Amino acid sequence: MNEKEIFERIQKLISELLACEKSSIKLNTNLVQELGMDSLDLLDILYRIKLEFNIVTKDGAKEDLFVEYFFKNPTPKTLLYFVKDNIKINMNKKTQVLNFLQNPKSVYQR
Repeated sequence: MNEKEIFERIQKLISELLACEKSSIKLNTNLVQELGMDSLDLLDILYRIKLEFNIVTKDGAKEDLFVEYFFKNPTPKTLLYFVKDNIKINMNKKTQVLNFLQNPKSVYQR
């Protein structure tokens, strides 16, 4: 999945939440100042994005840091980087599982 596809899905989620036109949401749009989102909206969009992209974060401290950063920089670009980072992590985990399933003995041959 490339950045354009991720952004389009983020754009769609924001436009659905705020009932606004997708064209009004640019990569660097400040969601608070330009679109009127409040802190609950920011948490809501983050939750929707995690659902949309099947993101499961296990490191609470890392997620707290991201939320704090997102509240200071509430843009689709910030969300895009969050998705890209977490998709990369999830893909690495899936690759490890697939490798294990294809050759389970490899884990024990160290």
